[in-house]
Amino acid sequence: MNIHKEVLDHVEAGVEYFTAVRDADNQLVDFKLEYYNRAAVPFVPIANISDAEGTTLKTKFPPVAVAYFDNYVQVVEEDIIFESEEFHDKSKQWYHVVAKKLGDGLLLSFTDVTGRKDIEQELNNSNSELQTLLNHNPAFIVRLDEHLRYLYVNKAVLDRIGLRYSQMHQQNIKKFYPISEIDAFVEGVADVFKEKAQQVRFTSITRDNQVIYYQTLMLPEFDDDGRVVSVLNITRDITDLKNAEINLKQTKEKFEMIFNNAFQFMVLLNKEGKILEVNQTALAASGYNSDDLFGKFFWEPKWWFYRRDDEFLKQVLHKVSRGEFYRDEIEIKVLGRHMILDFSLKPVTDKEGNIQYIIAEGRDIKELIDTRKQLHETSNFLQTLVAHIPDGIARLNSNDEVIYLNKNCAERWHLDPDKYHGISFYDIQIPEQKKALFEQNLRKVKESKRTESFMTAIDGNYTYVALSPEFNAEGEVVSVLSVSRDITELRQNQNALEKINKELTHTNEMLIKAQNDQQKLFDQLIASEKQTRTLVQHSPNVIIRLSPDLKYKFVNDSLTQYTDLSILTFEGVDILAMSWPKGAVNDFEELLLAAKQGDKQRVIEFQVGERVIHGMFNAVPEYDIKGKLESILVIMTDLTEQKEFENQLILQKEKLEEVNADLEAFTYTVSHDLRTPIRGILGHSEKLKGENLNEDMERSLAAVQKNAKKMEVLIDELLAFSRIGRSEIYKASIDIKDVFNESLSELSHQHEFNYEIASNMPIIRADKHMLKQVVINLCDNAVKYSKKVESPKIKVSYFTDDHGHIVYCIEDNGIGFEQKYGDKIFEVFHRLHTETEYPGVGVGLAIVKQIINKHNGEIWAKSEPGNGTTVFFKIPDKK
Repeated sequence: MNIHKEVLDHVEAGVEYFTAVRDADNQLVDFKLEYYNRAAVPFVPIANISDAEGTTLKTKFPPVAVAYFDNYVQVVEEDIIFESEEFHDKSKQWYHVVAKKLGDGLLLSFTDVTGRKDIEQELNNSNSELQTLLNHNPAFIVRLDEHLRYLYVNKAVLDRIGLRYSQMHQQNIKKFYPISEIDAFVEGVADVFKEKAQQVRFTSITRDNQVIYYQTLMLPEFDDDGRVVSVLNITRDITDLKNAEINLKQTKEKFEMIFNNAFQFMVLLNKEGKILEVNQTALAASGYNSDDLFGKFFWEPKWWFYRRDDEFLKQVLHKVSRGEFYRDEIEIKVLGRHMILDFSLKPVTDKEGNIQYIIAEGRDIKELIDTRKQLHETSNFLQTLVAHIPDGIARLNSNDEVIYLNKNCAERWHLDPDKYHGISFYDIQIPEQKKALFEQNLRKVKESKRTESFMTAIDGNYTYVALSPEFNAEGEVVSVLSVSRDITELRQNQNALEKINKELTHTNEMLIKAQNDQQKLFDQLIASEKQTRTLVQHSPNVIIRLSPDLKYKFVNDSLTQYTDLSILTFEGVDILAMSWPKGAVNDFEELLLAAKQGDKQRVIEFQVGERVIHGMFNAVPEYDIKGKLESILVIMTDLTEQKEFENQLILQKEKLEEVNADLEAFTYTVSHDLRTPIRGILGHSEKLKGENLNEDMERSLAAVQKNAKKMEVLIDELLAFSRIGRSEIYKASIDIKDVFNESLSELSHQHEFNYEIASNMPIIRADKHMLKQVVINLCDNAVKYSKKVESPKIKVSYFTDDHGHIVYCIEDNGIGFEQKYGDKIFEVFHRLHTETEYPGVGVGLAIVKQIINKHNGEIWAKSEPGNGTTVFFKIPDKK
């Protein structure tokens, strides 16, 4: 027994033995502890077996009795085995407990299974994590048995089909898919069962007219006998990948098509310089086939280069293989054809920036270089033409900003010809009247999309302007072209003729007709401005371009007005051979030879039929990029009509001189012949004063004397007015403030009034004696019509108008007048008041206006009855 006990104490399993405790009816009511070994000590709540007297299951092991008493009774009474697993709080270990019947008692054995429980827990955790991964995996994962029944489906499958797990488990796959869609899939599963090896199958289905591509990995699962019991299928949607593959294939095909059909020569090299690909353009041009070139170094084939420059190519390729870019123009000879190539070597890198390939490209640019040279010549010609044409040319964008203007337009608009781009038209310093008219017509052009033309007349300067719209491909106005011509001289000639002789209406009509013809010509010119050559062809000026050896290269249509020859006969012919201009070829040649050294201008007279033409010839040299004389541009402006006007002016001047001579004789007659009888009347009337006269006779005699003296004053004023009109002007710089000071100071001795003169009044250029007459007359007039008001005051001031002219002002606080008489007061003998109220004959202001007019100035007045009068005058500051 001791040996057995020793053995039991050394086993790892705990052992406890309880005898059955029965009542009088032989019913089992408890279990008494009889024995436990050393391994069972942690489970027994007593210190020593000797203290176990009276220890029962219910008294010492109440939790166990509550949980398992009935089970233990059944073990003893029915002789069965009961097993359970318990967690021991004190030792923190799991035990496998086995209860068996032994005699009329209960034998309990305790085996430590903590390690197994830990493994099971880890396995459960792993299964849980695996289940989570499977359910969150975007791939479709299913397990099928040999009858194609679902043993497992993950969440991705359930979400795609829209069913629950219970609805699919143990169901056949064919229940959920049309057989036509899963033929290849089912075939793959069957192959896995048959061949006991994994399969990869690619399938596709069509949904909503869109093909969906799948890739399925089929894995066999075996039992212990090596038999395939199920197949695990992992299916991925590879539609995006497949589409990318298709796109890549299409891109590759497009690349190959573009590569082989590119206009330029293209060769693909590896980074060592070996040829990998050559496009068809390069093969066709070189005469090689691809097999002759593939695998060779780029410098080995005898193609493209005139000379064998192997070392140079090796050096360049070495630099390119390190990331540099090479480009140059080279001359080559291919199959006997001379070419100039725009040649380049460019490295091609991967995403990480590593050089993988080198692309060699070459494009024949010989024709481009020739065209570029021709374009440069044409551009040079057109730029020279536009720069020297007598018209002002400008282009405004849709925001009315200047995007181009030539030299003449820059001068008229007061802009720097090199710094104009982007300046708003509304910021340009030109007269407001002209700017407003330009703006009005600019708006019309944009709205109507038609050419608009108008004429401005400001400060005696006349300008004809034509505005034409320029369109984009959609027909929208994107810019407006402005062409302007200064016709001041033409209008001045017209005005001079009208001023001298009103009866020259026929000449005036001719002038207006000529102006209208020019306007029509300009309208045609602007309508075709989009093509600059059309502008040249329809210019009213003759435009010629000659080579350095004086042969005609271009003539415009205007030349036909001055020759009977066709302009086609001029091209390539020497000027001496063409004999144009008729009768002045030598003068023309002399001008052209001089123009080789710089711009030259000369008036040349030549014959056209019976007419003599006066032409202003402007000759301008044109140079190529290297500064070599390329051509000579000649612009001829017809001055014949202007010369005719000048001749008419000379004739009219002579007539005017005759009229002036007659006027001098008349003046002498008035001065001498009329004064004599008036003096006689005054002398005889003075003698009659001593006679015995009655009151009526004395009154009549006084009236005769008064009227005779008035007649004498009228004659003096009339002669003064006449002398002003005939007098010559001798301009000088005058301090006008001193003139006003002197005049008002003298008047202040005769009349009581206050006066104020502005300080720092600008110096004026005028005839000193005439200006003094103007100031005296204006001040005298201001004092005269202010003397009846309380505290009369005269104020002299000045300001600068919108055109930069100084305007002088003489302001009084006198009686004033109605503004409708503002022009009448400057007429000879015109008075607004009786001589009794305000003495005078009405010539003073007429003399002032005549003096101002002789200085090309202006004078006007503003007034209001009872609120005084202000007289304004200005004289242009021209030396």
